Amino acid sequence: MKSFIGTVFGVLAALVSFSGTTRAQDAPSAPEYNMTEVQGAVLPVFKDWSTQPIQAEQNTHDIVMAPKSQGDSTFAVRIILALPNSRFMKDLEGEGHQFVTKLLQGFEAVGEPNRFTLEDGSKVMAEEFKGQIKGTTVLVLAAYAQKRNGGIILLGMGSESSFKEYGGAMGVLLAKTSFQGGVAGKVEKGAIDPVLVGTWVWEMSSGGDYPVSSKISVTINPDGSYTYYAITITSHSDAAPSETYDGGTVVLEGNVLVFKSQSGQTTRTPIQMQGTNMLYAGGRGFIKQ
Repeated sequence: MKSFIGTVFGVLAALVSFSGTTRAQDAPSAPEYNMTEVQGAVLPVFKDWSTQPIQAEQNTHDIVMAPKSQGDSTFAVRIILALPNSRFMKDLEGEGHQFVTKLLQGFEAVGEPNRFTLEDGSKVMAEEFKGQIKGTTVLVLAAYAQKRNGGIILLGMGSESSFKEYGGAMGVLLAKTSFQGGVAGKVEKGAIDPVLVGTWVWEMSSGGDYPVSSKISVTINPDGSYTYYAITITSHSDAAPSETYDGGTVVLEGNVLVFKSQSGQTTRTPIQMQGTNMLYAGGRGFIKQ
């Protein structure tokens, strides 16, 4: 059976690996977002969407999001962040499924559950439901993702056309949401906090007769590998730009990133996070791109 689940989550093909295949032309686009901290977790909040926390069970966050301008379609997502002591964490799939089916009384399951793995190793089970609301056919996609130190119950609801336009938001929420609040110092030794994954950039320019501009870009990958690129350009000079390339592996030990270069050199760099998009390292402030 052709399931709608594959097309919705296919938008993050680079972040999500499927057991099957997904046609890229069918994948919905992903809306722009900013990473936002809540107690115990970090999650994407979409630009030009309304975001409304609702009353939640103990040790959870319950948030509803919807595009502010939807034309003739209606679409919304609901994300429940289950913190370590939440009842959902005893059996995320079982408890989550019961919660969703009780919520969707009158809806019917479509096909069999679909399982896949996020790039960070998180296991996900997704289900599809169909029902009627005021005579209109409504699709609901539910996903249960076991993350390190927490779990996600995610629901998307709308028409098939609205999923094609807005459904990419579900893939973003699954891939980007992490727990522990993005505080690097709370991560166990040897781990890479998901909030550190990405490309961090520092830039500087100086004035004078011979202006100098420098840029450093460090990309940290979920598998613990990294790439490093630095360039310095002196204006009004015949000298070629000075460029440096490097790469290797990186682990987090407390609040210190330990980089082991392919050359065998090891560098220990203390870091300090400010929110989720600013990182101070080696006296420089890096911005997440």
